[in-house]
Amino acid sequence: MPPRADWQRRCEDVGFSFHSLGGRYWEETVCYVFSSEEIDILEAAAEELQRLCLEACEQIVRNGRYRELAIPTAFSEYVGESWKRRDPSIFGRFDLAWDGKGPPKLLEYNADTPTALVEASVAQWFWLEDRKRLESAASDAIGESADQFNSLHEKLIERWRKMNGALGPKTLYFACVREHEEDFCNTHYLRDTAVQGGLATQFIFIEDIGWSADAACFVDLEGNAIEALFKLYPWEWLARERFGPRILEEPRSWIEPPWKMLLSNKAVLAILWELFPEHPNLLPCYFDAAPLAGADYVRKPILAREGSNISLRRNAGALMTGGTYGKEGYVFQKYAPLDTAFRETEKGGSLMSDFIASVGGVDDFLVYFLMALALVAVFLTVYTWVTPYREIALIRQGNAAAALSLSGALLGFVIPLASAIAHSVAWWDMLLWGAVALVVQLLSYFAVRMIVPTLSRDIPEGKVAQGLFLGTISLAIGILNAASMTY
Repeated sequence: MPPRADWQRRCEDVGFSFHSLGGRYWEETVCYVFSSEEIDILEAAAEELQRLCLEACEQIVRNGRYRELAIPTAFSEYVGESWKRRDPSIFGRFDLAWDGKGPPKLLEYNADTPTALVEASVAQWFWLEDRKRLESAASDAIGESADQFNSLHEKLIERWRKMNGALGPKTLYFACVREHEEDFCNTHYLRDTAVQGGLATQFIFIEDIGWSADAACFVDLEGNAIEALFKLYPWEWLARERFGPRILEEPRSWIEPPWKMLLSNKAVLAILWELFPEHPNLLPCYFDAAPLAGADYVRKPILAREGSNISLRRNAGALMTGGTYGKEGYVFQKYAPLDTAFRETEKGGSLMSDFIASVGGVDDFLVYFLMALALVAVFLTVYTWVTPYREIALIRQGNAAAALSLSGALLGFVIPLASAIAHSVAWWDMLLWGAVALVVQLLSYFAVRMIVPTLSRDIPEGKVAQGLFLGTISLAIGILNAASMTY
């Protein structure tokens, strides 16, 4: 269907200014049309999944499984107490895969910082009303009786009304990061619904929140205590900020509450499958890929944002998205193909093809691979310069002791380097841990020299036992180093 002639202005009029984020974000040339029965199925699935998630929270807290969710140890008790109090929550967003035939399947749950609020409630409603004025039921799929299937706007206002009683006279601050238009618009939309729900509110950027040592509390720019805070900012970031530990010192009302850390990660997908195996709304998901051998699956970082560092492994090959996440580990979820009915656009392009083209991850592969090769070259140069003999020349002469010692050292460096690549948050993080691996190998060499004082003579003389010992120690230290880098 053709877009509205003035669709950009119409979106901006309702506060949806980021409609062209990334070049093309809002798409109104196609739409889904659901029957009331199909909406009932989706709503029932969402309610059931919420029930499962709350049961999973209870099991996680009861059994102290915080570490599996990458929750910092210092915050474990804090999160658990928040759950036991049942601190109130406003919202969450289930991302589902559904072909209109079988049961909807949970892809993931954004339980802490779900966005898409402006477009899913206000912008979509006004689009529908405009379409109904432009069309008749006879000429297109959208008729006068068509309605928006969600009541998100009304439910948010009602939820805030209930929250008003819990907060009492406190002013609720709304916060997001500066210079992020999407977060800014979503935060202000939520603030507007809170005002309609009767709450007293203020806005502040995350960067402007301060800590008062005298009052022992977080404060705004005027020094007023922040007693209640809605933050469109992930708990996993907040807990690791410089002033994150201060959160544990001062009670305050948080929205979303701390217990949402139990759900705002991909590890909960594996725990859900463990607790409710074969549930029709869940996909098989595990902490390692072995149970999915032979099947198509998706590898997801336990903590990540907006589809970063996801790998799709299929028989035909693999696709991956770029990003800086993954150091906390991954889960492996069975692949659920998305409905193909929504792929074609009015220009004849394929949304799936655009996705595949954009997530090939070739740029990240080249950066990491070329930097890794450079680090290997640096290691060989430094290591052979530090040792009092020239391994390469000795190897060319057929010296087995030199070959064994250098091979062990090289493997002892490359194994932790590979671990650094897999778990680093960025290229500079890989460089840092690559440097650590190099230093550790040099220290291993000097340690062996202390154990075998004649090593400097033994290697050039081709004494295999000494070369094998040095190579084995280097390799063993490298393996331990790699395991320690999984942090």
